[in-house]
Amino acid sequence: MQLRPDVSPLTRWIEPIPSSTRNLLRLADTDLTALQWGMPQLTRRCDPETHQETWHVYYGDVRVGTISMRSGIPVDEDPWGWSCGFYPGSEPGEHSDGCAPTFDKARAEFEAAWRIFLPKRTGADFQAWRDHKALTAWKYGMHDRGLPLPTQSTSGRSKCFCGAEISIASTRPHVLEHHT
Repeated sequence: MQLRPDVSPLTRWIEPIPSSTRNLLRLADTDLTALQWGMPQLTRRCDPETHQETWHVYYGDVRVGTISMRSGIPVDEDPWGWSCGFYPGSEPGEHSDGCAPTFDKARAEFEAAWRIFLPKRTGADFQAWRDHKALTAWKYGMHDRGLPLPTQSTSGRSKCFCGAEISIASTRPHVLEHHT
């Protein structure tokens, strides 16, 4: 694992690791400049579930993009693809993506797109993504336990897996207060 000295001081990346040795990875870099401003850094985590090499890019705890080997393309096409943006928290037209011949080029293009995308975001945009993630995880938790959602009941009421009685109106506040 080698840190790249040629990237900006607020963003540090590591070289991609071979598919045979991929693992979940999060780079914790204590760059003084980033700490002074209290700004999270971009980090990459390898996705072990995919067949092709795929890296999810995070800004703090929010997944803001992907850099990956593209599959099913002709051999004369650029093999790397990237996508910058997240939803909810931004509008679909604000996302950007592209293709590149190498991982380093894809990373550089992603960083350039991120520098345009980030200044347009607010704390509420990032919180919208976190809330959506929590609500989705809760919904699947209910499903996995065989419990109906309030929207699946004629009374509009249900019992959460934590034991609390919930209604359609109280679901969102309950989940965000007790299950995040």
